[in-house]
Amino acid sequence: MCNEISSVSGVPYPRNRNLIVCIPIAISMLVLACLSCKMDHTSGLQQLAGKIYKAPMAQNLPSKPSAEDSLYQIGMDAYAHKNWDKAITAFNQIPETHPLHNRIVYYTAHALIGNREYDKALALFNTQGLNNGEYVQQTGWYRILTKMFLNRPQEEIVPELNAIADEPHLYYCNNAKDVLKQMKAKSKGSIDVN
Repeated sequence: MCNEISSVSGVPYPRNRNLIVCIPIAISMLVLACLSCKMDHTSGLQQLAGKIYKAPMAQNLPSKPSAEDSLYQIGMDAYAHKNWDKAITAFNQIPETHPLHNRIVYYTAHALIGNREYDKALALFNTQGLNNGEYVQQTGWYRILTKMFLNRPQEEIVPELNAIADEPHLYYCNNAKDVLKQMKAKSKGSIDVN
């Protein structure tokens, strides 16, 4: 198409009229993208949480699953492909009696974070099963990050970060120390997320 240039009065113009229409549309899309980036007014805590947050990897089951396990597998496949709505729908159809219920709740919470439904994710991270079971350390850490996404006051977040930072045996101990350091360094201004 680029070679299809003619000229009238020495001024080149494309023979393909669609190209003339596409260029202003492409420029408009670039301008809108730039404007939307400038209009992102997330707080320092939200930016810091966005920088730190990493969704856990999907956990698949062996072949020949039961019907409930098929829903679990559908949910995990959707989760792995970041199809958050499909993952949430599949996970919500699995009964609470399923042996992997806590794992399902945990991954549902992360899918909700993927959908930016932070209030719902926080509610799941506050459930009894996640706070007493195999996901207790991860739950505490992700509950803090979810509160940061929700822009909760630092007075609410800092004590929880300190509780993790003060326990060297906890997996997220160093992460909590790093976040506290970044928050302290910028407590007089905005939080540096670089």
